[in-house]
Amino acid sequence: MPDQNLIEKQPFLRDNDNSRTLKIRYVITFLCFVGSTLIYAARVNWSIAILYMARQESDNTNSTDSEVNEGSSQIVYTFDWNMKTQQIILGSFYCGYSVGPILGGWLVGRFGGFSMLMTGILFTTFPMLVTQFAAHFGVGFVILTRIIDGFGQGIAYPANLVLIRNWSKADERNTLLAIAFSGCSVGPILTSYISTWLCSSEFMGGWPSTFYLYGTIGVVWCVVWCIVGSKTNMQSNLQAGLLNMAPHLCVLCMTVIGGLLGDYLISHDKLSILGTRRLLNTFCTHKTC
Repeated sequence: MPDQNLIEKQPFLRDNDNSRTLKIRYVITFLCFVGSTLIYAARVNWSIAILYMARQESDNTNSTDSEVNEGSSQIVYTFDWNMKTQQIILGSFYCGYSVGPILGGWLVGRFGGFSMLMTGILFTTFPMLVTQFAAHFGVGFVILTRIIDGFGQGIAYPANLVLIRNWSKADERNTLLAIAFSGCSVGPILTSYISTWLCSSEFMGGWPSTFYLYGTIGVVWCVVWCIVGSKTNMQSNLQAGLLNMAPHLCVLCMTVIGGLLGDYLISHDKLSILGTRRLLNTFCTHKTC
């Protein structure tokens, strides 16, 4: 194991390097920007989606049973979550987020920013993909996904800082940091419109589509991140394990998404069973339809 103090004193890029491979720093910065945008989009999305998830006429009960409202061709799932329950769900995020940066700082110093940023995004992506199922199982499962989400986002922050420090030159470091973290503002701006529009639509039942959208973006981000990582000299034992795990995790996520998409296309007469099978076998997984 190399001396971490030595690594911190010797960034991966030198100010006098002129290799074409130095352009990778711009790719890493852009992916850090997308990652920041994604995690803040996921955070704001919950504040919007929960307004559609909670039954407006709910009384003081906190039943975890869902109600299916059928109007025309739209199926909207709502839950008996009163205001206190909604506040607990939203606030539980910070149970994980308060620990994430502290523990994340140590983990980043131990295993590197590359591996831990991907870990943080995965911890944010997976809860989004299973939110609909967690909500049907009960409030406790929803709270658990929120805690995991918060922990993942807490890890991502120090990982971003270390990555930009190690993959930037001194005379451009502040600029690249500003670009990477500007996603913290871009995410809420985009989500405020996109999530409201999707929650108000009939696509995939309204609010569930927002979680599947951001979850799918997270899966794609992880795949691209692994490709970029394979072209750098940042490989460590932990990172190698994560890279080996990533394709299987992506298959798992796409299997779930493919199954839900297939049921939606068939139940709403958007595509025939044969057409749906061909589509999903091409882009998702052979285990659907």
